[in-house]
This record gives sequence, structure tokens and C-alpha cells, in this order.
Amino acid sequence: MKMKKLTSLALSSALALSLSVPAFAVDVTDLTEGAEIEITGTTEVPTIKVVVPATGKVILNPYGMTVTPEGGSASTDQIISAPQFIQNASSIPIKVGYTVTGTTEGDVALVTTDPAASETAKQVHLQFTIAKQADDTATTITGTGQDVTTTAFVVNTTDAGAVELDKDGDTNAYAGFQLSGKATKNPDSVWTADDTIGATVAFTFAPNASTT
Repeated sequence: MKMKKLTSLALSSALALSLSVPAFAVDVTDLTEGAEIEITGTTEVPTIKVVVPATGKVILNPYGMTVTPEGGSASTDQIISAPQFIQNASSIPIKVGYTVTGTTEGDVALVTTDPAASETAKQVHLQFTIAKQADDTATTITGTGQDVTTTAFVVNTTDAGAVELDKDGDTNAYAGFQLSGKATKNPDSVWTADDTIGATVAFTFAPNASTT
């Protein structure tokens, strides 16, 4: 019986040794030679995933009629656009930069102040507003509007000029944006369907992970 136990123990030890992973350790026997190892590195980078609308619409309503934009509520504003939303679907916070360029067709000029009541030329003061949101249900985006002209303006040159969004699932993982403004109400020549405005919005995205 004792021989069987010894045999069993020997087999168990042999099995344990066969399953072990070699550590490939280096024995240093000559202390004058020393030793060196090579440490390789990897970089952990996040995957940025953002949901952005493909297109948008804005309505020029110079005479202040009651208009209901697609996806919005009835309004008598002279510049009408329904709010649109960006969603940060990343696992880390991100910083959203943006550049806006205004466009016009017909006899329309974009200006940086509201047209005066006595203005006779067809002018539009177009503004772009963007702000972080808890979700995509807001009907109006509030905040400080940035003037849009026919040349691009860039507001992401400083941290204060970019919108910082929380990671997916946190409180403010959305950004809502909207166009608004004023237009000349009674120009010398009447407004026509050929007089239109628009804008191109270019977004940039960067990780905004906190350091520890």
C-alpha cells in the first residue's frame, strides 16, 4: 500500500511539472557580467464613436409667418431650424470642436448684427448655438450664439470654445445645436423663394479623458 501511495505521488508531481509554464529565468553566476532585459511597450488608445446628423434644414421666414419645421414646433421666428443632436457613444469623454460657414443664394447678405427696422437691403443676421445636453429631447438650444458669416469662424482654438461631452451613459453625453437669427422685414425688393441661406458645419472630435 505504501508503494502505491509513493507511485501516485510521483505521478502527481510529474503531471504538475508537465503543466507548469516555464518562466525562462536567467541564472546569473558571474556577477561581473551583470544582466539585461528588454521591456516592450504597448499603447492603450480609445475608440471614438460619435453619432452625427447627416443633414439639416433651416427656414428663412422674413415676414414672420407661422411655420412648422420638420421635427420642430410651430414658430413665427425669422430664422427657424429644429434642434439637432450629436451623441457621444464613446467609453470616454470627448471634446467637440466646430467650424461654421454661412452660405447664401439670391440677393442676400449675411451680417453680424440684427438688421435695423429701417434697413432696405436683404440682410440676415445668422447665429449658431451649441450646448451640451442630457438627451436629444430639447426643443430649443439655449446659450450664446456665434455669428455666422460667409467665411468660416473657428471657436475651438481654446478649451473654452469647444463643447466637452461626457462618456456614453453619463449625464451630458449629447450636444444640441441650432441656427437662429433675424432678417430684414421690409426690403426695397420683396423676398422671393430664390433668396435662401444655409450653413456648413464641420465638427472635430478628440479624447477628453481626465488624468489621474
